[in-house]
Amino acid sequence: MVKRKQRAGTTADMDAQEGQVSMASRERNYRIRYGIVKFISVMPANFLRVSLYRLLLKYRIGKNVKIGYGTTIQSDNVDIADRVKIKSHNKFFRMEKVTIGEGTVIAGYNNFHGASFSLRHPRKNSIELGKNCHITAENLFDGASGIIFGDEVKIGGRGTDFWSHGSTKENDTIVVGMGTRFGPACKIGTAVEIGENCLIGMGTIITKSFPEEKCLIAGVPAKIIRRDYDWHDHWW
Repeated sequence: MVKRKQRAGTTADMDAQEGQVSMASRERNYRIRYGIVKFISVMPANFLRVSLYRLLLKYRIGKNVKIGYGTTIQSDNVDIADRVKIKSHNKFFRMEKVTIGEGTVIAGYNNFHGASFSLRHPRKNSIELGKNCHITAENLFDGASGIIFGDEVKIGGRGTDFWSHGSTKENDTIVVGMGTRFGPACKIGTAVEIGENCLIGMGTIITKSFPEEKCLIAGVPAKIIRRDYDWHDHWW
């Protein structure tokens, strides 16, 4: 019995040591890749930045893509479709997957980040943006448990935050339906699903899902103000 316990303890210790080595290796690789990304980000011309991302990091980048000066994209898996514009000084870091759909525009100084490596709490560290999305400047996207936008999602103003970790739910991913628009300074918590073609009012704090489509959502905490509301009909 004692010998069995000793063997079990030895096996657990070995697994822990292997896990620590694996994490150390991933952290070392991360630092190397981030150094390459920082080098690419200060290249003086767009064609150099795009070409070096393709050549050195094997990113899949489509035609007529613009990546602004000072923008860093650090991820294991990057897929950027045609006609995407990512303006200056955006930061993608500690990401495992970045997918950006055709025609999407991202203004400057946004922060897209994942969480630190953890064997006990595996992370998705992913951001998936659909086609023709539009994100204005100075917003935050915590992709630790994943963020998924449908096509034509719009983030207006500044100061909107998406936080996808910190929940006890099995699936913490934030999902935003096609055609939904956010006003400035919204806060969206983990495991939230928002339906298609909704309008989210300025300063709204969302901590639960609103899967219905065509809703006007606002308040602290958020609630449905009006159903069957097509914001396209009321926009100028």
